[in-house]
Amino acid sequence: MRFTTSHPRDFGRDIVDAIDAVPTLCDHVHLPVQSGSDRILTAMQRLYSRDQYLERIAWMKSAKRPISITSDIIVGFPAKPRRLRRNFIALR
Repeated sequence: MRFTTSHPRDFGRDIVDAIDAVPTLCDHVHLPVQSGSDRILTAMQRLYSRDQYLERIAWMKSAKRPISITSDIIVGFPAKPRRLRRNFIALR
């Protein structure tokens, strides 16, 4: 079984705990970031912040077993200034 969500706000620490505890759960999570900028995330009405996203990544990195992560990124959101792209690049 694999976990996929369209909103990081729906991804709780309990999911990481379940992946650790249940061997039949896939050790992969698809968690879309969309943007590295709080301003753009708000404009997109994503209902989570950059810090909240990074917190979820930290949960997965601290799991007992390795969890692979994939994501979705929007680089051309309307009204996104070039300088905000640095916020996304810094997510690495």
